[in-house]
Amino acid sequence: GSVTDNSGTTPAITYAIGGTPLSGAHAFPMGVTTVTMDASDGAGNAAVQQSFTVTVTDGEVPVITAPGAQSASTDAGANTATLDVTSLGSVTDNSG
Repeated sequence: GSVTDNSGTTPAITYAIGGTPLSGAHAFPMGVTTVTMDASDGAGNAAVQQSFTVTVTDGEVPVITAPGAQSASTDAGANTATLDVTSLGSVTDNSG
């Protein structure tokens, strides 16, 4: 952002998220965050507050890890084996 003033000096801009001042780099979470900007000159004249949004999207795909090979004996009196495989794999993702 930028600010101008007729006093001949450039007022400093303060940035905030939800009233919490920012200084330097900020780790924005996924989603939309509104940042506000304020400035006032040496005479105490305040600029009209401005804001902008920062949108962080998740562009990283989840990673699936498959389990090792599975084996099972047939069920008693049957030619099939019952095995619950639905909890054997795992998945990780940066989105939490």
